[in-house]
Amino acid sequence: MGHLYADILIKGKKAKVQLRRVLIDTGATYTVLPGHILKKIGAPKIPGEIKIELGNGKRVKAKAYGVRIAIKDAEAPCVVISFKGAKSVIGVETIESIGLKLDPIKNKLEFTRPKGIAYFYSTFFSYFLLLNHL
Repeated sequence: MGHLYADILIKGKKAKVQLRRVLIDTGATYTVLPGHILKKIGAPKIPGEIKIELGNGKRVKAKAYGVRIAIKDAEAPCVVISFKGAKSVIGVETIESIGLKLDPIKNKLEFTRPKGIAYFYSTFFSYFLLLNHL
């Protein structure tokens, strides 16, 4: 399987930024973005720092931020991290939050559920039915 890339739109409090051909890293939990992008869009910082281990085994301290990310006309709130020397990659938490999955045979992203409000209605309805049967 080759590398898979996606165009993403990152939205913060002040602005939005379109990034082209960002690598999807199925070994990364969180999406990683350089600090200058997060500053430009006005991404709110989550207090504190976290220690993470990179794919090469190096350990770094990272800051976490809350943003909205859109891929393939679907959007979700996401946690992204940044650290010195960070390069943009899309992590699996973002892919799953948006409702996408990687098809390794076709080497492309596919939706796992209906886009938009339909998913939330069906989820709400399922919880409603579950609560009424307990």
